[in-house]
Amino acid sequence: MPDPIPTNSSTPPVLPNVIPSDSSLPPVLPVERSRGPVQKYPPPPGPIRPYASLGEMKAAHTLLQRRRRGDFAKDPTLSGEIAEFLYRGHATGALIGSEDERYHAQGLLTYWSNILYRRGGEVEDDSLARFDATRAP
Repeated sequence: MPDPIPTNSSTPPVLPNVIPSDSSLPPVLPVERSRGPVQKYPPPPGPIRPYASLGEMKAAHTLLQRRRRGDFAKDPTLSGEIAEFLYRGHATGALIGSEDERYHAQGLLTYWSNILYRRGGEVEDDSLARFDATRAP
């Protein structure tokens, strides 16, 4: 066990790699996002079709990444496709029971939620749905 951090009763302990609260660093700036009103993307009407597996979700992620790199990035339909990915990914959570797979799937949702946010959009829920053993393959 490492030695405890020495403290002086009159000063709070200083932890390594932690910036003291009285530092003179500039404030953190907000993430730049597109200007204008926030575009809310509501869930589509009716039941949302989840991806059949994490593998199918990763394939959809890869397709979106490829399209985003090209001129399609300026296409306004990309935000709608990202929102669709997020809603289908959310629904896929009900089918994924493995903690490792859930962690990976949530990482994909977080990535695309951030991209959508920077493009000026939002969805209602960008987290995985709870696992439902009755629906799992």
